[in-house]
Amino acid sequence: MSRAVILSTKANKEPIMTTSKTAIEIIQHEAELCLTEARKQGYDGADVDYHLTAEDCDYIADQVKVSCGRRPTKVEWDDAGHPVGGAHYDD
Repeated sequence: MSRAVILSTKANKEPIMTTSKTAIEIIQHEAELCLTEARKQGYDGADVDYHLTAEDCDYIADQVKVSCGRRPTKVEWDDAGHPVGGAHYDD
C-alpha cells in the first residue's frame, strides 16, 4: 500500500503529489531482488526455502532508512514475511 505525500513548492504554491513506498513494500521488493540475485548465483531451491543473508538484511534496512528516514521495525519485517534478528530492526 503506497501512501501519498504532498510536497509544497515555493515557486507555484501548488501541492505536488508523489507516492512513496511503505517500509513493508520496500522490504518485500528488495527481498524479491535478493532472491533473484541468489538465483543468478546458483540458488535453485524453492522460494519459500530461501532465507535472506545478514548482508541482504543490512542492505534492505538501509534502503528503508533511505526512503522512510528510519530503519524498519520488527513488526514491519514480520508483516513483510521476513522475520529477522534484532540487528536488522529498530523498535
